[in-house]
Amino acid sequence: MNKSVIFTALRWPSLLVAIFLFVGLSPAEENTQKANLDLRVLCYNVHHCEGMDDKIDIDRIARVILSQKPDVVFLQELDNKTTRTGQVDQAKKLERLTKLTTVFGKTIDYQGGEYGLAIMTRFPVLEKDMSFLPMTEDPEQRGVLRVVVKVSPTRKLTLLCTHLSHIGTPEKRVVQAQKINELFGKIETPTILAGDFNAEPDSKVYQAIAEKWVNATDNEKKTLGVPVPDSKIDYIFYRPDTAFSLVETKVVIEPVASDHHPVFSILRLNVK
Repeated sequence: MNKSVIFTALRWPSLLVAIFLFVGLSPAEENTQKANLDLRVLCYNVHHCEGMDDKIDIDRIARVILSQKPDVVFLQELDNKTTRTGQVDQAKKLERLTKLTTVFGKTIDYQGGEYGLAIMTRFPVLEKDMSFLPMTEDPEQRGVLRVVVKVSPTRKLTLLCTHLSHIGTPEKRVVQAQKINELFGKIETPTILAGDFNAEPDSKVYQAIAEKWVNATDNEKKTLGVPVPDSKIDYIFYRPDTAFSLVETKVVIEPVASDHHPVFSILRLNVK
């Protein structure tokens, strides 16, 4: 700021305030000061970044993610330094490619590395932890990755990413859904739960989740199967029901990058 501008501002204090407000707030900060905030949310089972062409291609997954300009991303089936994917830390590479802060949560050790979930976000991360779910006949441990972010100076958002078992009787798989409700189903602050639930909309597993959570996707839009999806097992949920309004939802048809298609929603974070 040159001397003439400073002198003028000193003569008119209101101009000085306006100048500092102009230079002091970034576009992101201005956006989060609004009464309502529209959150672009993506949920994607990435199949350890191995596409239907049998190629491990993290750059391709990053392009799919960036195509939706997300604020928050929930990923399932991500590798961390495993043999099958070349000892690459996939979460870190996706973080570099997308410029989104990425939190990885291990569910199991696998091929000399780790395998699990990740949450990506453009917001500052305040807390992160992993909770494990009851086992079914499936030998693979399942869990819920929790990340708390700061979306504005006065508002926090809880993000939960999960991947339920695809093996076992419906009754035992329902136990995993009930455990999620036990751990997080009483939260009264804005919370988004997303992932691969391995459950169709008419299943007992889905019905158990829906007792505590609002579905922010369209159950008629399929998410699994290539090149054309033929079943619906990936969801974005939220609670409490007054915390958000659903602005838009869709399935992003991507027939090569993974065996799943990403599900995308815009959620408006309401002010009470």
